[in-house]
Amino acid sequence: MELIQQVPEISACLAADEAIDHEHPLVQETVAELHGDTTDAYAYADAAYVFVRDTIAHSADSGDMRVAWRASDVLATRNGIWHAKSHALAALLRAAGIPTAHCHQALADDDGARAPCTG
Repeated sequence: MELIQQVPEISACLAADEAIDHEHPLVQETVAELHGDTTDAYAYADAAYVFVRDTIAHSADSGDMRVAWRASDVLATRNGIWHAKSHALAALLRAAGIPTAHCHQALADDDGARAPCTG
């Protein structure tokens, strides 16, 4: 197995986009609430992680099959699948000025050809 890593520019790790909409008022409100109990960036990052882990239900576990994917929608519905939860965490971190990148695995066959996604 070969690790292929593409490191983004730091500015890209702070940028807002369609999925990680950290300039949204709900994201900003959540950041303000989480910052209230923290003393530094490490404590804030931990608080943001715990918040997403403990308050955003995974839709397959909760039985709520809404498909929120935009960070602000995930925070509003408190529901999402794995990638939606990662968008919410990235938004909470970026909004606090913590550069955040995330990636997903790309699987390949033994010959190097990209394997099709299955389920």
